[in-house]
Amino acid sequence: GEIVHIHDFQLLFLYKYIPRGIPLVFTWHIPLAKNISKYLANFLISHMKEFDATIFSSPEYIQVAVYHGLPKEQAHLIYPICNTNLFTKKRISKAKVRKHHGLPQKAKIILCVQRIDAKSGHEPLIRAFAKVRQEVKNAHLVFVGGKSMSNKLSTDREVYEKKVMRLVASLNLIKHVTFTGSIPYENLPFV
Repeated sequence: GEIVHIHDFQLLFLYKYIPRGIPLVFTWHIPLAKNISKYLANFLISHMKEFDATIFSSPEYIQVAVYHGLPKEQAHLIYPICNTNLFTKKRISKAKVRKHHGLPQKAKIILCVQRIDAKSGHEPLIRAFAKVRQEVKNAHLVFVGGKSMSNKLSTDREVYEKKVMRLVASLNLIKHVTFTGSIPYENLPFV
């Protein structure tokens, strides 16, 4: 191959089996926390250094990787994108979709497709939604996104999820906010 791009941290060691001279790119697409154990940080960064470049999905993850020892010149930013062939206007029954997800049939839906993460803006969206509900009584907020493998690395996301749930409850929005959990990527256009 002309280039090898590894896009899954479970395959982090694959570089050991690629002949030197072939450019190696690694994509780290999950949160990287500053407060992970120094042993885990050293382990991850030592292997990331074996690649010619590591791609991150946010500037914050780059800052954390550099903090833990990844040379800045090896860290690159590419924001996540979507498949424009898959995400096109669909002829679907909105009533069936709403029924499947337990959503009110007459609601004005606000949809957020994003795992619950402190960097994703769930709290400001929920606070703004509370204000929207004052004007649009049939508004309903839907969050699509599940747990991440990074939950095994840190409890930060779990703590944040509980904080988000407490905020929803404190604003009396429980009946007006739905968390669907994970939905397979190929089914997202039908939500």
